[in-house]
Amino acid sequence: MKITSWFFDFDDTLATAQLTWALNTALPKLIQTYTLPADPERLARAVLAAQQRWSVNDHFQGVLSGLFEDMGWSDELQAVFAKDLRSSYQPVLFDDALELLRALNQKGHLVYVISNNLIAPSNARDLGLAAHVREIFTPHMFPGAKRKPHPSLWQAILNRYPVLHTTTPVFVGDDPWTDGAFAEACGMMCWLVDRPGRMASLYQTTPYRWVRSLREIPIT
Repeated sequence: MKITSWFFDFDDTLATAQLTWALNTALPKLIQTYTLPADPERLARAVLAAQQRWSVNDHFQGVLSGLFEDMGWSDELQAVFAKDLRSSYQPVLFDDALELLRALNQKGHLVYVISNNLIAPSNARDLGLAAHVREIFTPHMFPGAKRKPHPSLWQAILNRYPVLHTTTPVFVGDDPWTDGAFAEACGMMCWLVDRPGRMASLYQTTPYRWVRSLREIPIT
């Protein structure tokens, strides 16, 4: 029987990313402060589109511009929004993250992180997460490897750690465009966590297993 190796995305899977903080905290404050038009259905579509853009290219200014354009808001408020982000955002672990990682370690599973974020290793150390995973991989660690969802990153990891060929890999992420597509390209089972339920419209049209909390992922 093969050992199971678990690979977790970092941002928005284990800890809050910039975009999540912006959508959950800074955006409602901006809407209230400036009495911005925010039709719920239009806002939900704009937020989902922003998340998709973020998954493809994590250049925050471009994502922000697209969101404001989709909502018809003044470009001048982007600077206010960005300033709030720079002064207030700090990554925070989700309360279900350590719980799952500890449970996996206790059962003898191999636990890793695969992130496109160059500073994920340092953030993980600052948040006390590094002690619960064997390794944190980013494409910057492997010459020629591309960002998720390109499978070259997975192949580079396998080349460096051939023991992983003897395991059954499972990937846990938070979006279908990067994490789901990466798992699919690499032949991994995939769980996607959608805590706010913003991606509910995608559940039936994607081949991934969706949960609202990491606590819902069964482990044996």
